[in-house]
Amino acid sequence: ESHEAAGTTVALVAADAAALRVQAEQYVDSSASSDEGALWPLVRRVRLSGPWAVLAGGAVLVDAPGLRDDNSARDAVVKSRLRGASALWFVSNVRRAVNDKTVKDCLPTSFRSLLAETRRAGDAVVIATQTDTMNRAEVAENLRLGDDAPLLEVARARNAFSRKAIDASFYEGLDAGLLPVNRKTADGFEFGVFACSSVDCQKLEGPRT
Repeated sequence: ESHEAAGTTVALVAADAAALRVQAEQYVDSSASSDEGALWPLVRRVRLSGPWAVLAGGAVLVDAPGLRDDNSARDAVVKSRLRGASALWFVSNVRRAVNDKTVKDCLPTSFRSLLAETRRAGDAVVIATQTDTMNRAEVAENLRLGDDAPLLEVARARNAFSRKAIDASFYEGLDAGLLPVNRKTADGFEFGVFACSSVDCQKLEGPRT
């Protein structure tokens, strides 16, 4: 099947997003082994379109692996997309974003310098997800909060710590003149960090209770 699919274009049509996901999984899910006939290693591009409000204004979201991918073909595709992107969103689990230096792993120093020199505020941000998943006692101890600190206080403290740590990681190793504190004007690039929870968002929007 993999051999027959090479060089072809496959069109998928579904009544809703859930059904479309089932159909598209074999083309995008890297958890399947290529020895079992998985198609994702052969896929160059997957385009999804639908009546989604977030894209009503004409925005196009491109989901891509980070820079320095072991696969040179994927790495080249990502770099070509970055050059034409109007904004960059780096999405990562909050633990990995803080502990594993996600920003520096995905963005070499030269690329971070280019962003800081030529981009505007909000053009590049990190979205730290799963902030609703935590061990309250462990986080409270690490951040030196009281043993009886309520969950909401602990969550807010971790979010604040995460934003500060990720922001510092972005500017680490850059020339001093590129740091926000040394900027001569109020305009210019600012690196954004958002801490969020998809579960809490779904509860607010209604799909989950």
